[in-house]
Amino acid sequence: MVDGETVVYEWINLRGNSEPLGTRLMKVSRVNLEIPCFRLYTVDRFPAPDSRLANRYRTESTVVTFNRADLTPLSSLIYPAENDTLLFITTLYQERNARIITRTSDGDIENRLPTGALTYDFFQLPFLCRSLKIISTEIPLHILVITPLTVPPGGMSTIAELSFAGTDTVGIPAGSFECEKILVHQPYLDEIYWIEKTGARRIILYKNLTTGRGLRLTTSTVNP
Repeated sequence: MVDGETVVYEWINLRGNSEPLGTRLMKVSRVNLEIPCFRLYTVDRFPAPDSRLANRYRTESTVVTFNRADLTPLSSLIYPAENDTLLFITTLYQERNARIITRTSDGDIENRLPTGALTYDFFQLPFLCRSLKIISTEIPLHILVITPLTVPPGGMSTIAELSFAGTDTVGIPAGSFECEKILVHQPYLDEIYWIEKTGARRIILYKNLTTGRGLRLTTSTVNP
C-alpha cells in the first residue's frame, strides 16, 4: 500500500452487459493520531434513478481508520446515499466492543457488539485482502467482521473466511495483470478479489457473487 494512493474503479454488472453502473474512488492516507494509522476513504457514485435529473448522482461514502501496525480498526463513518431517514452511522472500536451509533431523522440508535482478536470493520475488507500481514497462501484466515449498516439499524457481527485461491492473469480495459486470487466467504456474502502480485498490490478486479456486481480498475495515481 502507498501513502496518498488514489484508485478509481468502475462498477459492472456480472450477469448482464458490461456497461459501467457507476464508479468507486478509494484513497489511502497515513495519519498520526495517538498511534500511527491508515485512513481509507471510499466514495461510490451511481446515476440517479430519476432520469429527468441531469448530472445527478447518488453518492455513498465511508471512512475507516485503523492501526498501521496490526490493522485493527479504530473507527468507521458511513454516509449513505441521500434519503429522508438515515443520516450517517459511526462506529467506535473500544477495548471489548464496537459502539455503533446510527443517526436517523428520528434520533440516534445505539448498539454495542462484542469484539475480540482479529476483529475488523466490513468496509476495511478490501484493504485486508491486499495485506501480506493478513493473508496466508496456506491456511485460511477466520476473522470477526463488524457490519455497521444493517436493516433494522444496529449493526451485526459475522465470521468471515479469507483464503488464497492461487494466481491468475487478469485482462481488463486498463491492461493485463498477474494477480493473486483471494476468496472471502461470509454467511450472507461471497466475494473474490484479484490483487496484483507486485508493486502496491492494488485490487485489479473484484466480484461480488451474491449481488452479481463487480469492480474493475480504471486509473491509479499517487499524490506526494
